[in-house]
Amino acid sequence: MSSLFSNWVEGIGIELMLFGLAWLAWNLATRHLQHFFDLRLRVRRHIERMADADAPTRPVQGADAAPRREPAKAAEVTGALGFALLSFAQRAPLSARFAKLLGYDAVRAGDQLVSLARDGELVFRCRAVGEALRFREDAQPQ
Repeated sequence: MSSLFSNWVEGIGIELMLFGLAWLAWNLATRHLQHFFDLRLRVRRHIERMADADAPTRPVQGADAAPRREPAKAAEVTGALGFALLSFAQRAPLSARFAKLLGYDAVRAGDQLVSLARDGELVFRCRAVGEALRFREDAQPQ
């Protein structure tokens, strides 16, 4: 009876270790993709804020008025986000390739963001970033 009990306990221990190793492998494999999607969300919010700042201003009253961002600060943030996307592609090439298989092009988006930071008058760059990071929900991978 005692050998059956020890085999059962050993079996449970081995299963728990295997589950732990599988969880650790999954966590390590998806960490870079999670970072990429966090960056994608930050880029989307930044572009939306830039578009709101460029929109014609409506008369607003008192505390409801949002402070306008100065163009130099917006360009600095845009460049930093572009370099972060390029850094992701350099640091985690397998995750960048997997993201490209899903239809997201981190290198193209990062390159366009850096170019947009240098010359903010080029509106088509925002469109290229949107296509590379598939901001439209119905966008098909290219």
